[in-house]
Amino acid sequence: MDTFKITINGDDQRANQEPNQNEPSFDTFRKNVGDQLKKAAEEVERMTTQWKTGGWPNVRTRINELWKGIAENEGGSWVPSLEIREEHNAYVVHVDLPGMQREDVQVEVSDDALLLKGERKMGATGEGDRILMTERSYGIFSRTLPLPEDVNREEVAATFKEGVLEIRFGRVQVQKNRRIIDVQ
Repeated sequence: MDTFKITINGDDQRANQEPNQNEPSFDTFRKNVGDQLKKAAEEVERMTTQWKTGGWPNVRTRINELWKGIAENEGGSWVPSLEIREEHNAYVVHVDLPGMQREDVQVEVSDDALLLKGERKMGATGEGDRILMTERSYGIFSRTLPLPEDVNREEVAATFKEGVLEIRFGRVQVQKNRRIIDVQ
C-alpha cells in the first residue's frame, strides 16, 4: 500500500502562493463551451448530408468526439466519484480514480477544507489506431471538500490502492459553548 505526502496549510510554501495563472477561468471555460457548441452545430449540419448518403458510422464517431470535447472542455475537468464515511473516531473519504497512479494525485489539507487535485491522461494509441467511442473521462480534476468542525487536521493519512484513494481523518471532541438564557 502506497502512502501519500500530505500538504497542510502553513507547512508548505506553495500553499501560500498566489493562484496559478495557468488555471482556466470561468470566462475561458464559457468561451470554450461556446466555441465547441458552434463547432457541434456546424458538424451536425455537415453530417446530416453525410448521413443521407450512407455515412452513418462516421457521423456517430464525430458526434461522440464533439460531445467528448464539450464535456472535457478540451482537456478540462472531470469529477471523480467519492464516498465519505463517518466512523466513531474517524472520517474516511474514498475517491475512485481508476487508471491513475498515486503520483497523479495531490492531497492538501487547509484549516477548513480538503483539496484533491490530479490528472488522468488518455493512453497513447498506435499509429493508425483511433478511438471509435469512449465513455471515460480524462483531464484535470480539482475537488474541494469542506471539513467538519470535529476533524483532527493533524491526524490525517492517505493511501492509494487499486485505483482508490483513501483519506482518513481522526476526530476530536469539540466543546460546544452553550448556556441557558433566562427569558425576562
